[in-house]
Amino acid sequence: MLKAIIKRLKRDKHGVSNVIVVMLSLVLIVVIVANVVLWSYQMNQFDWERMQEDLKITDIARVANSSWFTAEEEYTVNEGSLVGGDYTDTQRIGDSYETFTERVVAQTLYLHRIDVSGVTPSGRLMDNTQQLSNQSETQYEINRAASVHFYTPILSAGSVENGTWILYIWASTISSGKVSRLTVGIHLVSSDGSTEKATIGTLTDVVVDYGYSERPVIISGSAVNTTSGDRIRITLYAQTGAANDPKGVSFYYDGYGTCETLGHETRLQSPSPRNYGLDLNGAFSINVSVYPLAHIQSLEIQLRYRANDTLEEWYLKAYNWTDTTYSDSGFNNTSGHTPTTGWDTYTVNLTDKWRSYLSDAGTMRVKMQDNQADASQTTIDIDFLAVRGVINGTKFTFENRGSLTSHLVSLWVNNSTDHSRYETDIFINSGDTALCIRNDITLPNEKYQVKVVTERGNIAVFPGP
Repeated sequence: MLKAIIKRLKRDKHGVSNVIVVMLSLVLIVVIVANVVLWSYQMNQFDWERMQEDLKITDIARVANSSWFTAEEEYTVNEGSLVGGDYTDTQRIGDSYETFTERVVAQTLYLHRIDVSGVTPSGRLMDNTQQLSNQSETQYEINRAASVHFYTPILSAGSVENGTWILYIWASTISSGKVSRLTVGIHLVSSDGSTEKATIGTLTDVVVDYGYSERPVIISGSAVNTTSGDRIRITLYAQTGAANDPKGVSFYYDGYGTCETLGHETRLQSPSPRNYGLDLNGAFSINVSVYPLAHIQSLEIQLRYRANDTLEEWYLKAYNWTDTTYSDSGFNNTSGHTPTTGWDTYTVNLTDKWRSYLSDAGTMRVKMQDNQADASQTTIDIDFLAVRGVINGTKFTFENRGSLTSHLVSLWVNNSTDHSRYETDIFINSGDTALCIRNDITLPNEKYQVKVVTERGNIAVFPGP
């Protein structure tokens, strides 16, 4: 029985092989046909989508500037005060505005001495270029019937209120005993000191103990009006008839409205002058992801404002990240702007010095301030304050007139001598228009052609001029 089965299998093995071959061939044919059908369907779908895409380049223009970047938070008012509105009112031209007004500013005025006969040694005690803490202790010997004068720098037009002037004097003597009596005078004088214009206050028989005393010399001062070019003069006069000659007298002046403990030094406190000023600053951020630093050529600051006073100039400055101070060094205009009482536009360009005023992250700080404090209180309306980059780029306008979303993947700028390709990644919905500013693309001066290629392989062409 077993032998019969084996013999039959040997006889039929060729038939089984044929069946297996036929079955495998059928499977292969089915797979191939399915792939062909699927590929045909996909090709038909792709071709259909490609035919539905309708992209146009509607405009190409050279671009010299970035968009404007406005304040992102409220301004910091260092001098003056906010009257109405907020920083969002300065983000658009011709809409609402923000209003500030000047306030009384306490000026710091430093004294320097004018050499006169009977006073040694020669030299200045203090000037307007050094801060009080940088002054070394200097002594002057004042002979009997002699005076030593100290002057402020030149004042602006304004006024000094009436009130109490407080003077501290430190003195030393070669021998023990008290210094002779002094007469202290405070006067408003001409710039060269030759003309005495008004007496602010005087005090006689001032006796200064040896060493430093916290007992102040108090002088009642009268109000005076100042004109541009005036100075305030402090005079120490050594009276006659004293038991001992006055010896080294150190005299320091610390400006209006302050009276600090300075050790063995002289200091003075006076009533604040009625001078008004305005100083404010804000932070601005340029989008360096859209406008990379490598493509910025300079920066501009633009201010649109209105002032009710035309007698003082206004300045725009920026924070210098290198020098860590506000400055207008390198600006194309450092002389300020004089208002007309109407709406004025004041624009400054930072020339090739712009990089010091812009941080790596794109932050820029801008200051607006008046020329100097004066006797007139001015109100300022700010309609617009912003910064922008100066660039040399190109703006492309694309319009998708098709029924599907288009994906732009490359851009070509071609002329007779150069074909330049640029990567793009722009999606435009059906029926939408897209603006694209490229800071890295500069259009040729001669005749050119621009092409944009979509992900589906469609090409839109703009012939150029």
